Amino acid sequence: MLLTAFRVEARGGRLDPSISEWATELLTETRLLLDSPAGDDLRLRTLLQELELVLAQIARIPAAASPAEELDRLDRALHEQATLS
Repeated sequence: MLLTAFRVEARGGRLDPSISEWATELLTETRLLLDSPAGDDLRLRTLLQELELVLAQIARIPAAASPAEELDRLDRALHEQATLS
């Protein structure tokens, strides 16, 4: 749901601050999962690492120098990596 909400906002050229906050919360949970026994599964670990990177990028958007460019870049990356089709 977060990634879908992010893409809708990004295509509108703006980002609701609650999305960055949500990404920060999910980033913490993702890192905990990586350190848990779930992280021992190679496929799951790879997925969690990809998600971790995307969440970290979304979480830092309010601090970015040019948010509109950052939103566009992340939206393209999500599509290219097939994280969200």
